[in-house]
Parts: sequence; structure tokens; C-alpha cells
Amino acid sequence: MTDSGGYILVTGANGQLGKAICSALDTEMAPVLAYSSKKLDITNPDAVEKAFSSKKINWLVNCAAYTNVDGAENAFPAAMEANAVAVGHLALICRDLDIPMIHFSSDYVYDNGLTRPLSESDPLNPRSIYAISKLAGEDIIRETWHKHLILRTSWLYSHEGHNFLNTMLRLGSENKHLKIVDDQLGAPTYVADLASAVRSMIRIIEDSGDQSGFWGTYNISNAGETTWYAYARAIFEFASLDVDCEPTDTASFNAAAPRPAYSVLSNQKLNDVFGLKLQNWKAALKKCLQEKGNSGG
Repeated sequence: MTDSGGYILVTGANGQLGKAICSALDTEMAPVLAYSSKKLDITNPDAVEKAFSSKKINWLVNCAAYTNVDGAENAFPAAMEANAVAVGHLALICRDLDIPMIHFSSDYVYDNGLTRPLSESDPLNPRSIYAISKLAGEDIIRETWHKHLILRTSWLYSHEGHNFLNTMLRLGSENKHLKIVDDQLGAPTYVADLASAVRSMIRIIEDSGDQSGFWGTYNISNAGETTWYAYARAIFEFASLDVDCEPTDTASFNAAAPRPAYSVLSNQKLNDVFGLKLQNWKAALKKCLQEKGNSGG
């Protein structure tokens, strides 16, 4: 358990992931210093240093990021500033103050053509500006400070916020026929499950006499795999919405940024090192919809 005299600093605390992290950590671990992106702009070095100097910090959990995948294609400087340069500054402060750092990355850094669950040692081939900026952030952390957990995750959603689940619920209530991409494979990840795993990782590390074997990069997602089309159909089924879904391909949407055709993550390393395994994505989706009050089952 964390030192009662210290805090866990969470950046990007207003996003769907940040909210889940704050909820999971604050209730069972230690007081959380929750900084929304408006309250703390991580690209402002002076503001960041002031935040770290305001209290005794035991952990940093960085949930702040530039996440507009298509928008990043025309905003390379902004994406790199938030996802790499600012992350490097956070890592430097953590190194100087001896603070362990948790940072979230993306399945998009792989995109390597493999069609079996991807492991942390597999080749990386980021093709979008967003993916390039996320990998750059990873690299600068690894170069700067060894006490880190870089968590690559995929297809995040929550019962609130802007995500595929809520978009489908909105569109499904307005339309009886939708075209959904069916040629991308991945694993939807419920942020409450992700946050719970983060809480467990912190506890396991702090309870360990030798922490050296835990630091590094991990894939972390709900178990199983699906396409956006099958994911949408599950949403409508569980929410009792009568929507006719038609499968289509990625090219038909003509998105600005390329998407990986296959980004199912292997969580074997997470299980081997921490003994953790997230539940299947369908079970997680049912739980999320029940919490949201949209489940028909």
C-alpha cells in the first residue's frame, strides 16, 4: 500500500480513462491528485513542475494525451508535443524525484501485418501520426527513467465520454440501418477493468521486496477478439436496440489516418509477471451497459 503521507498524481483526469483511474485508486490505495487537462496542461513545463512540488508524490499515472487519430494527420507538432515531448518532461521529473511512472500507449504502434495476438517484443510499424507520436513517447520514457510501466491498450470505452460504445448507442437510437467496418480485428477494453488492473499492479509492486522485475512495457486489454461490426451487434443486442447492421470495409470510410487491420494484443506477459488477466470483452461490455443502465438483459 502506498505511503499514507504521499499522493498518486493523475494527469488527464477528466477523460474516460482518467476518471476510471481516479476512481479505482482513490477508493482503495492513496489520496489522488486529480488534474484535468484544463487544470494541468502537461505541455506546460512550469505548470507540471509546480504540480509535482505541491505535494509528496508516490506515483504518476499519465492519462493525458493527444487522442484525435484523424486530426493528428494535420497536427504533427501538437501530437508530438503532447504524446512525446511532454511525456519526456514527465519522465525526467519522475527520474529526478524517484517517482514510478505509469503511461498509456496504443495498439496502433504495432500495425506489423501479423495476424496472431501481438506480443510486446513483436515488430513495431506505426503508420499514422498519432501512432508515431505514441511510440515516440514510449521511447523517450525508456531512455529517461527505468521505473516505468508503459501499458499498450486498445479500443477503450466507458459508460460515459466519447467512444465507440456511446456513438453506437446514439446512432442506434436514431437509425435502423448502419454500416459498420468489419475488416479490423481487435479487443474492446473497458476502462474500469483497465483501471482495476493498474491498481493491482501498483499494489503488487509496492508489496514486493524487489521491484526490478516489474518495470517495462505491457499489453493490457480485455480478452478475446472481435471486429467493429461484431462489437456493434453485441452492443445493440445487449442494449435491446433493433438495428440492422451491414458490414463494410475500412476503405469505404476514407478516414484520414490508417488503421491497423489486426491489433489483438497478447496479455501473456501481464499474466506471467503480475498474474493478471482481464475478463472477456463481451462480459465487460455487459457489465458496462448494466452500469450505464442500457442493458436489456
